[in-house]
Amino acid sequence: MTGPNQRSRDLSLTGHLEELRRRVLWFLAAWLAASLAIYRVTVRHFDLVLLHPMRGRADFLVYLTPYEPFFALVKLALAAGFLLALPFFLYQAWAFLESGLKPAERRPLLAFMAGFLLLFLSGAAFSYFLVLPASLRFLLGVAPAGLRPYLSFNSYLTFLIIFVLGFGLIFTLPGFIVLLARFGVVSAAQLSAGRKFFWVAAFLLAAVITPTPDAFTQVLMALPLLLLYEIALFFVRLFRPAQQ
Repeated sequence: MTGPNQRSRDLSLTGHLEELRRRVLWFLAAWLAASLAIYRVTVRHFDLVLLHPMRGRADFLVYLTPYEPFFALVKLALAAGFLLALPFFLYQAWAFLESGLKPAERRPLLAFMAGFLLLFLSGAAFSYFLVLPASLRFLLGVAPAGLRPYLSFNSYLTFLIIFVLGFGLIFTLPGFIVLLARFGVVSAAQLSAGRKFFWVAAFLLAAVITPTPDAFTQVLMALPLLLLYEIALFFVRLFRPAQQ
């Protein structure tokens, strides 16, 4: 027979699953609303939103099928909508996890979520406004004289999305390292000793993440990784001096 404790656990599990379902639905609704808003803004202000990395040059872009612009813009709207809804997603995640955390665990996790959001959005902005224009200028400038670029609209937006989201994820590296150090998984001594291995890993990761095989773009992605690693090491030493 099922005892009262078992029934209580079943009810508790059912309640948690129901709460998770509700919060996921709220986030999906926010993501959809943000994506619709981004789609409308993108269509109305195409030159300002999409052509900034191209320095306003729309004559390079072509589409090969009648439906390509629509589906490409939908893909972009979903990616940008996720960025816009990311704070709401983190809030829902925190609200779901908070009740199950010990008081000593809440503060570092909340700090990690806030830091993750700030670092991710900083990386996305850094990529869109600085690195992406420089990369496109370099890539389009190395073509032999006489060649005129014609870029598929879908390929251009895919390049943009991968670049921006990739940089956003890379910029969250210090947050993950500091969180791992906070819970004793890694130490400042281990991070310092593994610096040379991370240098190799940074360039390998940049080669995997970057949407183009050129060394220039990979270096532009690897250098921030190295800097962020040193920043993370600084904060680990600052908050956990006993590990030195």
